[in-house]
Amino acid sequence: MHLSSTFIAGLLLASAEGVLGGSRFWEAKAPNKRTNPSPDYAAIETLNATSRLVKRAISIENRADDNSVSRIWPNKKIKYCFEDKDENTNVIIRGLWKQARDLWAPLIRHGFSYEEVSDSVCESQRSTVLRIHYNDKGRLASTLGIPNIDEAANEADPENAIVGPYTHLSDTEGIGQDDIAANVAHELGHVWGLLHEHQNPYYWRVSPSDSANGWSFPSVKGATTRFQTSGFNCQSLKDHDTAHASVRTKIATAIADGNRPLQVQLETDLSRLCISQVVAGKHKFSAAEWLPLPNTVHLVADDQFDPDSLMMYPSGAGGTGSGDGRAQVMVYENNDPIPNRLAPSGMDVDRLITLYGTPASSTTGEPYTSKSSKVRSGFKKARSMLFRAGDTKAGLC
Repeated sequence: MHLSSTFIAGLLLASAEGVLGGSRFWEAKAPNKRTNPSPDYAAIETLNATSRLVKRAISIENRADDNSVSRIWPNKKIKYCFEDKDENTNVIIRGLWKQARDLWAPLIRHGFSYEEVSDSVCESQRSTVLRIHYNDKGRLASTLGIPNIDEAANEADPENAIVGPYTHLSDTEGIGQDDIAANVAHELGHVWGLLHEHQNPYYWRVSPSDSANGWSFPSVKGATTRFQTSGFNCQSLKDHDTAHASVRTKIATAIADGNRPLQVQLETDLSRLCISQVVAGKHKFSAAEWLPLPNTVHLVADDQFDPDSLMMYPSGAGGTGSGDGRAQVMVYENNDPIPNRLAPSGMDVDRLITLYGTPASSTTGEPYTSKSSKVRSGFKKARSMLFRAGDTKAGLC
């Protein structure tokens, strides 16, 4: 977690316009807007009754032949390879990948598939083959569908260049949904093309107490809201103080350099770190994984909220602490906490079936969620072979 997409997460991913996560180091990469970052709060362009994904919440569009945006996988098939070659690590990452796939098992009955390719194919088809990485640091980060390759952005930020689809999976405990299998399945949801349910601006409203605080995001008349700005506890995010300190340091540097325009810009950014998804992403702050999206260009969003979606963070994701003891980052409009989830919901599955087209004639099967299942426990022995030094406080995906 940190899509975003992670993100993401990393969600990890430094351009606010092109990322659905706190930065280019925090997961799901959103449809590329880095070449057109303004205005900050554009109108919702795809939120309408004629959408091909009406009543299927928020995802990328089906623009399979448009390489300028994130796009779906051809023939419903994800071609992939594993980046880690260490024998023990490879056993673990294969176990995690299997858990992710198994929790999305209903998709198989509708023609979705996976194909592991050779290292030579992985390299020669880098822009369209998913590279799967493992870490024990709690990093969960994935590109959204097949990302477009923005050469200008990559040249400007080579350290975080995006040259093809990837996912970073981790077996760190106490983060995200507080369940390892659910966390990696969340990442696979991003890879197939789903965004965070809680970041759909359709479901947000500005609380009366925040009306003069600079909040601004697309709204739809008559929408049934689920979240309000007063329910977002930005200070509960574990990187809150670090992010604010980082911007204050940049301001001090701008003052020392006599760069008044940059100083003013950064001072504005500092005031908006907790209210603007774009600004939070620009400064690699994980609030970008929670805040409502500033626009839905090249996305499909609607007003049918899915409270069971695996793509929605639980209240504690990214909060200080670990596991059940994490601080609440956001709650529902009625102040109820957002619970953890163990598997994709029926609507999560339906969104992808609709996005990719032509559902199977049979009824979608139900994914299992038992923590005692063999799939969930099959890789534990391999995990024990490696020294666990991960940060169990890591947070978003």
